[in-house]
Amino acid sequence: WKALSVLSIAQFLIILDTSIIGVALPTIQQHFSITQTELQWIFNAYVISFGTMLLLGGRLSDIFGQKRIFVAGFLVLTISSILAGIATSNDVLIAARALQGLGAALIAPSALSIVMNLFANSKSEMNKAMGIWGAAAPAGGTAGVFLGGIITAWLDWPWVFLINVPIGIAVLILTPKLIPQGIRKKEGNIDYLGAVSITASLVLLVYSIVTANDVGWVSAQTIFLLGVSAILFTAFIAIERRTKEPLIPLHIFKTTRNLLSGNMVMALLGAAWVSMWFFLNLYIKHGYLGCLF
Repeated sequence: WKALSVLSIAQFLIILDTSIIGVALPTIQQHFSITQTELQWIFNAYVISFGTMLLLGGRLSDIFGQKRIFVAGFLVLTISSILAGIATSNDVLIAARALQGLGAALIAPSALSIVMNLFANSKSEMNKAMGIWGAAAPAGGTAGVFLGGIITAWLDWPWVFLINVPIGIAVLILTPKLIPQGIRKKEGNIDYLGAVSITASLVLLVYSIVTANDVGWVSAQTIFLLGVSAILFTAFIAIERRTKEPLIPLHIFKTTRNLLSGNMVMALLGAAWVSMWFFLNLYIKHGYLGCLF
């Protein structure tokens, strides 16, 4: 249970990093004198890196051991949080946010595997543990909203990133003492080609949508980027079909009927909810609340 507390803090933190920058975004925009399009990438860099690397993080934890990948993820997250806090330009901040997402993508699946291994011998304790661990995510998302406001108002915007540093150091100190050695599940290969192709496809897709309002939805740039994104996504599907150990075994969508529909619903929910989260802060901060009505 002590180990579970550390794992729950990890889950809390990686979702916190999604929401904590919301209130600070207008301040960051003024500090770097950047456009709203450029500002979006401070948010997008984290969630794209996190989402696309999540499957790779799970595969790495299977092969190299959950505890090892968990520690590596917190090292990446802590170091990238320092880089984000001391960033001197918007480009450096975006790069640091992408690294934060990578760290989170290593932490989340390895932490889940450790929770399941810790409580594998008791179904009732497993249910309690999963409930606690699962509750840490919405708690982190909720806490990030008001913590971001408090930190931005009382300190300054870099502290929405630097707050991760003491927490990360504490987790790195406690992990060797509280969390047992992760189980190395199996030997195998890592689908790096699949990870690269799906990541590049999603980055280009988001970039083409974000810039379409400026360059035009039927402009050569938008059409070209959407086309390349589609080609890379098709390549990803082909790679997953031919690879012996793919990131996504495509057959699970046939054997588990509700999986595809469930993922589609969550994708639509994320598209609506996360984008609203971003723009609502800007509307309120700049006094544009009336535009919502």
